[in-house]
Amino acid sequence: MAQLTKEQLAIRDMTREFVQKEVTPFAAEWDRTATVPLDTLRRIGALGLFGVCVPTEWGGGGADFTSYVLATEELAYGDAGLCNMVNATNSFGLKLRDFVSDIYFTLRSRQSYDLYIGVDAVNTLAGLVLRSLGRVERVIFYETDYSPRRYANATLNRLYLTLDGFVARHSDYVWNVTPAIAAARAQVGYPPEKLAPQFVVPVGTFPEQIHEVPYSDLEAGHVVYSGGFSEQNGIWTLLEAAAELCHKLPEARFTILGWGGETLESNMRKFITSNGLSQRVVMPGFLDDHREVEEIISHAWLGIAPFKDVPYSIKRLGDVSKLRMYLSCGIPVVTTDVTYLADEIRRRGAGIVTQDDTRQLVDATIKLLSDRQLHQDCRAAAVAMARHNTWDSIFERAFADVGFITGEQASTETLVNVG
Repeated sequence: MAQLTKEQLAIRDMTREFVQKEVTPFAAEWDRTATVPLDTLRRIGALGLFGVCVPTEWGGGGADFTSYVLATEELAYGDAGLCNMVNATNSFGLKLRDFVSDIYFTLRSRQSYDLYIGVDAVNTLAGLVLRSLGRVERVIFYETDYSPRRYANATLNRLYLTLDGFVARHSDYVWNVTPAIAAARAQVGYPPEKLAPQFVVPVGTFPEQIHEVPYSDLEAGHVVYSGGFSEQNGIWTLLEAAAELCHKLPEARFTILGWGGETLESNMRKFITSNGLSQRVVMPGFLDDHREVEEIISHAWLGIAPFKDVPYSIKRLGDVSKLRMYLSCGIPVVTTDVTYLADEIRRRGAGIVTQDDTRQLVDATIKLLSDRQLHQDCRAAAVAMARHNTWDSIFERAFADVGFITGEQASTETLVNVG
């Protein structure tokens, strides 16, 4: 693993010290009052955390993306809500930087490209500018994270939807990670007939990430959760289900991987202790080595994802990476019917899909823990799903849909922008 630079360590340590002194002691009160003191935000700005990656000549910190990720981790550990506020401004700065740099460096290269793929509307807008200048022939708008209620501020949300609709109309093709995105666009006034042709291009995995350990190496009774600790992810439903399962099944045990801020994690640990689950439910915290995470998941008996059925949940429209990780690690899934991927899991028999109901989740988990033949069948289907959705196979199908030749037959230059 690459070592962090001195500059990256300095930003991480600076943010950690600030969080320990200025955020953690007050986070619980901020949660109760739904406020953050203006002085705190000013001090965050003075540290340069509102524009970590923005060039210094534009008033930013001029650091790299790794530094931004490190600062985000430290802020999220202290207060997830405050972290989201800081990320919003950094995201704007990053998008502005990407928009300008995409145009600048493409023009500077003095080359023309047959295909430009922009991930999100701002990056795709840069591709449309380059197409108008004759430097790009075709533009694909790849939407991976759409929501009709992206922002609480009505004006900002309207701007977001207008920009999305504009680039979806003027691009040559639109790639959506799920078909639900096209339906959501239609509901806000952008029906398919007014937009460029839309195709489904889901999230994939790399072949080396697919793990299928020997069946005898699986840990019977071991249920794993991996992801953020939030209401939409159903973290309290998970804990309630874990308490009931551990009392019903002597072999049941849970590993909960992820993070959600110090206050929430403290409350979760109190719940675990007060219900006598300390020996059966463990919370290792956030693990920054993805190989360690995959090792834990691939030896578990099943993965659980109790997404909540809440209005305008982004989970309804996106392709959830948590579920993809479970499948690529070769374990069956128990999840709710909130996500689009849940339908495919049900159709292919890669797990059990329930409604957003603790009782149904408990019953489904007991069924997979107790029925060995069902578990073997679901596991085989999970691995087959993962192998069908490698990035190579996904993009081969996606490029074929738009008539673009890949591999040895390709003779054109392609500019791929991943924002």
